[in-house]
Amino acid sequence: MKNKKSYLLILILLFFSGNPLITFLFGKFSTVVGLTLTILIIYKSIRFSKKFIKLIFIIVTGILIIGVFQHIKLGYVSVLGMINLVIKFLLGGIIINYLKKQFASIFFKVIADLSLISLMFYLVVNIFGIVIPSITLGPEIESYIIYGTSTELHMLKNAGMFWEPGAFAGILTLCLALNYNNLKNYWFEQPFKLGIIILALLTTQSTTGYLVGAIIFLFLLFKGKNIFIVPVFVFAITYIYETTDFLKEKIEIQIEKSSNQKVGEFSNTRFGSLIFDWYYIQKHPFIGNGLNEKTRYSEHQYLFVGEKGDAIASGNGFTGYLASLGVFFLIGFFYFLWKATNRQGLFFAFIVVLVVLLNLQGEQWFNYPLYLGLPFIILQKKKNKTSKAKILIPE
Repeated sequence: MKNKKSYLLILILLFFSGNPLITFLFGKFSTVVGLTLTILIIYKSIRFSKKFIKLIFIIVTGILIIGVFQHIKLGYVSVLGMINLVIKFLLGGIIINYLKKQFASIFFKVIADLSLISLMFYLVVNIFGIVIPSITLGPEIESYIIYGTSTELHMLKNAGMFWEPGAFAGILTLCLALNYNNLKNYWFEQPFKLGIIILALLTTQSTTGYLVGAIIFLFLLFKGKNIFIVPVFVFAITYIYETTDFLKEKIEIQIEKSSNQKVGEFSNTRFGSLIFDWYYIQKHPFIGNGLNEKTRYSEHQYLFVGEKGDAIASGNGFTGYLASLGVFFLIGFFYFLWKATNRQGLFFAFIVVLVVLLNLQGEQWFNYPLYLGLPFIILQKKKNKTSKAKILIPE
């Protein structure tokens, strides 16, 4: 029963971290619904530790201070936006902290199952074009609840149950990073599940996903002192890049466009968003420009004329939040993430922080509780080299 509850909690966390169906059903109240469901499931057994309460207090206080300074400097602050951000921290933090040392292994199990489901749907719907019952979320956007969206733009890519293939890749690579110290063991003990996750990552055809995935496995080879394999691996990655159109062309086109872009000129590509956001980062580097479009894009209001929803669709989550909440917010987040992951060793902490940082370059992950909740993770303390590592695998 406990394992089923843990599995369900991870599913809730994932559903409320980028499944378009959730936004379609609950709109701006999505995070509140997710938090309510979580509390209903675990209210009898939840116990908040002093560390958890302390970290939540620091986060809430930090966001409050940023909000006060934004109100003073900008003349306006999105109170609801700040409250929503706190609720997202709570939703992610409560689930991740509740599962404690079992989180990474259960996360791996759930992701393996979702990857298998996504591959089956990918073959049936995307490749073979078989029509099955679905929920229409918008023009050319269909939801199969646990599979996700299928659009003409991403028809040959696997988006899982998330808003786009790059988002699914961000979930998959995070899973690999959090289980980094156990990947070799998984390869021998659970090769099918690990292979399914890797195959799902390949079918996303995500530029960021391929880059981050390659880095994870390159570090894995290097750490294992398989130095002779590294040049072969680098050669293979280079060959794939040169011969795969969607990687080579996409990156080179974006670089070419951004090279001619001036600071402050609008662009929602990965590189273009960085240049566009830099204008606002320079304006208020410490407190940011707020979460509301009126202050966040104060000098580009013409972009919102006649538009409904997100007219910007920023392609860079790191610079986007740096421009919104300032450098102290980002420094605080990565400090507590490093502090939490450091229990498994400096190298492990480095891998997790690097993966989170790189994934933020491709998607707005600070909009979702899964990534925001990572500083609350509780990991098993790294054992001495003389003792064998033990994998926490749920039955």
